[in-house]
Amino acid sequence: MKYNVNDWPNLEAGMSKEYFLTDGYGGFLSSTILGINTRRYHGIDHRSLRAPVDRHIFISKIAEEIVIGGESYRLNPDFDESLKIKDLEPLQCVEVGESVVHSYKLPNHNIFIKREMIKARKTGYVAISYEIINNTDKKIYLNLYPYCVDRDHHKLRKDMEINIKQHNIENGVCYSFDRGDCYMEMENAVFEREDSWTPWLYYPVEKLRGLDFKEKAFVPTKIKICVKSNTRNESVLYLKSKQDEHFFKDIKEDLNKRMDKIVKKSGFKTEFGKELVRAADKFIVHRKSTENKTIIAGYPWFTDWGRDTMIAFPGITLATKRFGEAKSILISFSKYLKDGLIPNMFPDENEEPLYNTCDATLWYFIACYKYYKETGDKEFIESIYTKLEEVIKKHMCGTKGPIFKSENGLIWAGTDQTQLTWMDVKVEGWIPIKRHGFAVEINALWYNALCIMEIFSNICGGDSSYYFKEASAVKEAYEDLFWNEEKEYLNDVVRENYVETALKPNQILAVSLPFELLDEDKSKLVVDKILSKLYTPLGLRTLENDDINYEPYYEGCALERDGAYHRGTVWPWLLGEWIKAYTSVYGLDEFVSQIGFDAIEMNLKEGGIGSIGEIYEGMYPHIGRGCFAQAWSIGTILESYILFDKGVEK
Repeated sequence: MKYNVNDWPNLEAGMSKEYFLTDGYGGFLSSTILGINTRRYHGIDHRSLRAPVDRHIFISKIAEEIVIGGESYRLNPDFDESLKIKDLEPLQCVEVGESVVHSYKLPNHNIFIKREMIKARKTGYVAISYEIINNTDKKIYLNLYPYCVDRDHHKLRKDMEINIKQHNIENGVCYSFDRGDCYMEMENAVFEREDSWTPWLYYPVEKLRGLDFKEKAFVPTKIKICVKSNTRNESVLYLKSKQDEHFFKDIKEDLNKRMDKIVKKSGFKTEFGKELVRAADKFIVHRKSTENKTIIAGYPWFTDWGRDTMIAFPGITLATKRFGEAKSILISFSKYLKDGLIPNMFPDENEEPLYNTCDATLWYFIACYKYYKETGDKEFIESIYTKLEEVIKKHMCGTKGPIFKSENGLIWAGTDQTQLTWMDVKVEGWIPIKRHGFAVEINALWYNALCIMEIFSNICGGDSSYYFKEASAVKEAYEDLFWNEEKEYLNDVVRENYVETALKPNQILAVSLPFELLDEDKSKLVVDKILSKLYTPLGLRTLENDDINYEPYYEGCALERDGAYHRGTVWPWLLGEWIKAYTSVYGLDEFVSQIGFDAIEMNLKEGGIGSIGEIYEGMYPHIGRGCFAQAWSIGTILESYILFDKGVEK
């Protein structure tokens, strides 16, 4: 992705575009294209200390200054209320790919600077290359100031006490923090002791989200490079967790070769398809506890979530032909099966996962089935079959939640004090969307799990007739319970003396999943109604905009934002499911390709650059909110796009 000065006519436009480079372990390097940190999560030396969780920022920024004579120019200034776009005048263009390249020209001086950043596929390794052309008759200085914050990436450093030890090394200095070391090396540079604190650093995105938005950083060192008149200088600043001998050009070449191989293997023909493949790669990370792979749900703050992983799984791994990683991910989550459930999430701060979900495990069946269809890997299915049987038994008898099969064969989940579906917000004891009871997508998933077990039991020598009988009962009960004849779509939730008749997108799973529950006419009615009332170019609204409970904006404090999260906010992952549903009943055509992908493709230059965000506001023009890059947004769009890019059937 390439940008020039016309892409940031003001600070807001520039600060809304965020790059992020990942290391495959949960750590990432991130900021805005202007070089201005606007979030607590932006950082240079950002690592996962227990992959992919326990994420820590040691150094949030390398502040850069060019000095010529009595003038100084900040290349990447800190944000404050007095900052103006004019202060960014040296910045000429930015290119974001496997590296991030910024090009500068100093106003009124024949001085050019090119800075390129890479993050290696290993923890705690960042390299920043500076190429400086000084076509003046004066020597100039590049001054670098590391901002040490040494904190959990969810927190902010408020005090002016930091436990950091420094000792000199060849061509640099080593900072020893409580939880790790950072070796900073730069040839032909002078490292001067600074030992100062920054003024308050302000993060405007945190303020917009109603959160604490300021901190201080410790500057232990000033790093100085002198560039003589009429010369060109090339220098590299290394930030390493260990003192080793990897070099910038080698790492950069390896990164580019690796990505070229991944894209080529995927077989995508269009540039949009290739961009989605590149985006997908950033979510596949190593999990230390299982020594297998997992999927990060979203950047910058989510860990690996069971539901998000399984929904994203077919697009992130199978559509890209990364079958080894796909199997590894399924193994990772199988190791955490407990009481018939896979984890909802793995917290950053401790080892124990949370199991507060009723759909993640059912999505696991979908993932296993799609993996088997793509690979024919019977050995894997045989290896996990008894675990899948145990899951079904637990759901039949009842498990934590509570989650259990009712007399009609359908799954009941939760109480009025729980939030077990994907619409799972609970804030300050308030549950904005109460979906306990019989939920429309949970039972579509349950039906699919039973159908899949019928197939797997034939492979593994089980009783397939049992699963056929149970699935048939679910299909018969499903339409009777959920179909709304008057509105000509599916009700969202049914429980004692209550039916949620508001039009919601959850019902699309009854059509988009591999084993459909409705006849063709009803399926078309669902697809058409959602297109008419919930569709936007960036995703589906979670509630139609003429509903009394509709919330058009996602803004304000946590209570306000979470209240809007599932009451009108737009979700791209649902668009991917809708596209799959549309093609299953209408087939492939140019119409759905245009309305499904054109806006998404153009939006790759916005928000999290090269990726698709978590959510967008329900109100036009659908401003991006939430995480700037989300796995299931990429995953379901990829899975649906493969139908058009390769012309294959669902």
